[in-house]
Amino acid sequence: MDGKDGIISEKCREKALRLLTVRPHASSEIRQKLRKNRDFPPAVIEEIISDFTRVGLLNDRQFVALFCEEKKNAMTPPGRYQVALALRRKGLSAELINEVMAEVWDRHEGLANEHDDGMSPELARAIRAATPKWQSLCRRAEPSPQLRAKLMRFLAGRGYAGDIIRQACEQVCRKRE
Repeated sequence: MDGKDGIISEKCREKALRLLTVRPHASSEIRQKLRKNRDFPPAVIEEIISDFTRVGLLNDRQFVALFCEEKKNAMTPPGRYQVALALRRKGLSAELINEVMAEVWDRHEGLANEHDDGMSPELARAIRAATPKWQSLCRRAEPSPQLRAKLMRFLAGRGYAGDIIRQACEQVCRKRE
């Protein structure tokens, strides 16, 4: 019996390692993916997650930081709300997300541009996301309140807050008009 348990445990461990070689995962993601295989007992899954966390292969704090860095450096970066929601869907706690996002998401690094006159990093990202969209909209038609509304809906869909949307639209639309 012990030999069979050892084989199952080793297969579970190998599966978890394969998942981690593709990309970083949160511990809750690994747990969810391992549970799909009914041959892996919950106790074995928890033991492997505990082992991986202890040796540093799984680190939820580091995962949130990497995820935030990747998203904030995207060509059209999403808003804070959309990133937090994506992390919650991955099974991470709201406390951890808020704590790490306060450290990582609000940093100003890499956001120096022609707009940066003491504005928040979130506003700078919103402007970076809105500018190409506004240019695309204005290629098809003259600037109008309807196009401005489309731009606002675009930013809302990307997870930006209302006040950030208004400020970004004001700056981006003013440059083009």
